[in-house]
Amino acid sequence: MKNKILNSLTLAKSILIVFLLISSCKKFSDKKSSSEKKATTILNEKKEKNESLSKVLEQCKIQKNKTELALKANKTNSSQIWLCIANNENAINDCTKIALEDFSSINLLCGKNDFTLRYYDDLGNNFQSTYHKFKWDETSNSFFLFKVYNATSNRHGISINGSKLNIPFNQYALKKHKIKTQKIYSFSGFQEEKEPLIDHYLNLINLNYNKTDNSLIDLFGDEIVLKFLLNNIELTNQNVQKYNDIAYYLGKSKANKEAIFLLEKIVELFPKRTVAHINIGDAYWDVGEKQKAKESYKKYLSQMKSSGKEDKIPTQILKRINL
Repeated sequence: MKNKILNSLTLAKSILIVFLLISSCKKFSDKKSSSEKKATTILNEKKEKNESLSKVLEQCKIQKNKTELALKANKTNSSQIWLCIANNENAINDCTKIALEDFSSINLLCGKNDFTLRYYDDLGNNFQSTYHKFKWDETSNSFFLFKVYNATSNRHGISINGSKLNIPFNQYALKKHKIKTQKIYSFSGFQEEKEPLIDHYLNLINLNYNKTDNSLIDLFGDEIVLKFLLNNIELTNQNVQKYNDIAYYLGKSKANKEAIFLLEKIVELFPKRTVAHINIGDAYWDVGEKQKAKESYKKYLSQMKSSGKEDKIPTQILKRINL
């Protein structure tokens, strides 16, 4: 009798274990099925979004890491704009909605290792632009918003402000960023028939160049700022010395790319400006463009000889030419 009871208990125990195993497997299967359904839903949503973004407004490629970018519009609603980023090497392929807010238009500009979103409005005599610059971070394999510039031009005057920051692209949304900027250049005097001068900006660069911390020069001397100034303060024979000094200070602060940008404008308009050729030669040399540096040094050398100043040519220039 005792053995029968034990056998019955053992059988009941076995049945219970089997039941529990079946229940556990079913729960796991249901959980897995739920996860698979969620993943499938996300993929379908991405697919539907990509399919709806059929109109490509602008596209470009970042040279250094071969990232492809495109501004796309929704085929059913052209006011909805998305920025799509694709990089096979870093497994990036996604689109982020862009909020235009108070702006009517947007541009996409790619550099060697960065890209810029330019939001702008042009209403008669009132022009305003906001530039958002993103750079690639090798450590996190992602883009970061690292500079913002606000530029305005109207019947009263012109101004440009800027700020440095560090916001991951996956947290980026224009409407969420109330960014405090600092003045870089400002002028108001058009109604008094005055003209903007480059002097204030030259003083700003002069005060901040060649310091241990070049973060302000990096902000003030960006190519966006230089283009803004050149567009509003024409490079002339009267101010070329000041523009040349700005380029010199930028080069001394290791902002060689920006110095080259400005010096190329100077030598294009003033090819006989001897000092500009040695300045741009030095900047080319510092960024590793040795052949371009030698060509600029040779122009400098030729002009120095023509003006009877051969004895004042630095020996370092002669050495670099012959390397």
